[in-house]
Amino acid sequence: MEQIALIEGRVNMIQASVLIAKFQQSLDDKWGYIYGKSHDLWSEAKQKAYNEAKKDNSDCQNSIKYGKKWYGHWVTDCSGLFSYWFGQLGGKMYHGSHTMYNSWCMEKGQLKNGKRTDGKELKPGTAVFVWSDKKKRYSHVGLYIGGGWVIEAAGAYDGVCRSKITNSKWSHWGELKGVSFDAEDPGEQPPEKDQQDDEFPTLRRGSKGAAVKKAQQLLIERGYKLPKYGADGDYGSETEAAVKQFQKDWGLEQDGIIGPETWKMLQSTPAKKKTYTVTITELDQVTAQELCAKYRTAKMKEENHEYVEEDHRTGGRRGRGCRVIFHQYASAGMDPDRRDEHGLHHRPDHRGNGQKQKDRERILGQPCRF
Repeated sequence: MEQIALIEGRVNMIQASVLIAKFQQSLDDKWGYIYGKSHDLWSEAKQKAYNEAKKDNSDCQNSIKYGKKWYGHWVTDCSGLFSYWFGQLGGKMYHGSHTMYNSWCMEKGQLKNGKRTDGKELKPGTAVFVWSDKKKRYSHVGLYIGGGWVIEAAGAYDGVCRSKITNSKWSHWGELKGVSFDAEDPGEQPPEKDQQDDEFPTLRRGSKGAAVKKAQQLLIERGYKLPKYGADGDYGSETEAAVKQFQKDWGLEQDGIIGPETWKMLQSTPAKKKTYTVTITELDQVTAQELCAKYRTAKMKEENHEYVEEDHRTGGRRGRGCRVIFHQYASAGMDPDRRDEHGLHHRPDHRGNGQKQKDRERILGQPCRF
């Protein structure tokens, strides 16, 4: 059971700060929106079933249209977000914004420009509502988290997101039953902050600093390239794309956020060994085929040199792929058509082995033995 603040004489009262933290968690985890849902891990199969069941429901059309955005994400709707987290925290909340306002608020009133019309403070943890003149009902609800911000399950396109309390759509406020706005019990000390939270904080697009640079270095070491900016300590679109690919490859939720699970996987997966590519040009076909047979990842490509060259012995003409090798051997006085038992070209017989060795070493760049 999650942490619940118990106020004397009122069992299972949920501290406003705890409720806010849970809504923030849904925002950080990028929950999606499907009308009528409270906490459901969405999938293609569920979307197909939903489309068929709700095809004639006007309230569900956007969820049918945009639902595929949320495959692999938890989904909810606006009041479902309250219903789920109240239940997780040991409380209870009705799933439906109109009934929430009418029957589940201890105190309530109107908002204007983000402020209560009675002049009192709008407390963090207060529910805020949207009145629909068209539907003649309260059609939407969010949670005021303080600092001028509301967290809401906004709709099938945006999912769970933040909006400003000054947005004119927020017309009413309500302090919900089961939520305590009292100060925390002074006798209860908050848990010590894990030192690891400072070293491995949750990172997302827009984050900057040493932790971002560390994550970028881990990504690069594991083969997820950042060719444009590298490990610059700035969490931009390039880093986000690499994180999503890493999460996909290792079976994590592909949200582009480096949270505890992604940090753990980044540190536990092996670094990719460095590899190198060697290109050898001007080989004859037989030698190239022998190398490809020996090295599994080797690839052979014909070099399309279109030229002809006079043969100094026969007057014949040589063509594709022989130009450089022919000139190397000919310039050393070697016979390009005769090879020894090692597959190397011979000189004419009147040249001694000592001179032959020197010329081969000059051509091949390595010692030769006979």
